[in-house]
Amino acid sequence: MCPGLTGNEPSLFTGAFQRTGSHQSKTYGAGEFESTNNMVDFSAERISDVYGTSSTIQPISSYSLIIIKA
Repeated sequence: MCPGLTGNEPSLFTGAFQRTGSHQSKTYGAGEFESTNNMVDFSAERISDVYGTSSTIQPISSYSLIIIKA
Protein backbone atom coordinates (compact mmCIF):
# COMPACT_ATOMS: atom_id res chain seq x y z
CA MET A 1 0.00 0.00 0.00
CA CYS A 2 1.35 3.41 -0.92
CA PRO A 3 0.71 5.97 1.82
CA GLY A 4 -1.24 9.04 0.79
CA LEU A 5 -2.31 7.75 -2.63
CA THR A 6 -6.01 8.38 -2.26
CA GLY A 7 -8.70 10.17 -4.16
CA ASN A 8 -11.90 11.91 -3.24
CA GLU A 9 -15.31 12.65 -4.69
CA PRO A 10 -14.88 13.36 -8.44
CA SER A 11 -15.84 17.03 -8.09
CA LEU A 12 -13.17 17.47 -5.40
CA PHE A 13 -10.06 15.81 -6.80
CA THR A 14 -7.31 16.04 -4.19
CA GLY A 15 -3.98 14.52 -3.31
CA ALA A 16 -2.35 12.70 -6.20
CA PHE A 17 -5.38 13.30 -8.45
CA GLN A 18 -6.01 16.53 -10.37
CA ARG A 19 -8.87 17.42 -12.72
CA THR A 20 -7.40 18.46 -16.06
CA GLY A 21 -10.60 19.15 -17.98
CA SER A 22 -13.84 17.62 -19.19
CA HIS A 23 -15.42 16.38 -22.38
CA GLN A 24 -18.88 15.58 -23.67
CA SER A 25 -19.85 12.05 -24.64
CA LYS A 26 -22.98 10.63 -26.25
CA THR A 27 -24.43 7.16 -26.02
CA TYR A 28 -26.78 5.93 -28.72
CA GLY A 29 -29.09 2.96 -28.53
CA ALA A 30 -32.42 2.76 -26.74
CA GLY A 31 -32.17 6.52 -26.32
CA GLU A 32 -29.65 9.27 -26.79
CA PHE A 33 -27.78 10.07 -23.61
CA GLU A 34 -25.26 12.88 -23.21
CA SER A 35 -22.96 13.37 -20.25
CA THR A 36 -19.95 15.40 -19.16
CA ASN A 37 -16.94 13.36 -18.10
CA ASN A 38 -13.97 14.56 -16.06
CA MET A 39 -10.44 14.08 -17.31
CA VAL A 40 -8.10 13.29 -14.43
CA ASP A 41 -4.32 13.29 -14.08
CA PHE A 42 -2.53 11.14 -11.50
CA SER A 43 0.88 12.04 -10.07
CA ALA A 44 2.17 10.66 -6.76
CA GLU A 45 4.73 13.49 -6.66
CA ARG A 46 1.94 15.88 -5.62
CA ILE A 47 1.64 14.23 -2.21
CA SER A 48 5.19 13.24 -1.33
CA ASP A 49 8.74 14.04 -2.42
CA VAL A 50 9.52 10.32 -2.07
CA TYR A 51 7.73 9.65 -5.37
CA GLY A 52 9.25 10.86 -8.62
CA THR A 53 12.85 11.14 -7.46
CA SER A 54 13.92 7.84 -9.02
CA SER A 55 13.61 6.29 -12.46
CA THR A 56 12.91 2.83 -10.98
CA ILE A 57 10.58 1.41 -8.36
CA GLN A 58 12.14 -1.03 -5.94
CA PRO A 59 10.94 -2.41 -2.61
CA ILE A 60 13.05 -1.97 0.50
CA SER A 61 15.82 -4.57 0.54
CA SER A 62 17.27 -6.41 3.48
CA TYR A 63 20.47 -8.24 4.25
CA SER A 64 20.79 -11.51 6.13
CA LEU A 65 23.71 -13.62 7.24
CA ILE A 66 22.83 -17.30 7.41
CA ILE A 67 25.16 -19.59 9.35
CA ILE A 68 24.67 -23.33 9.03
CA LYS A 69 26.32 -25.33 11.77
CA ALA A 70 26.78 -29.05 11.34
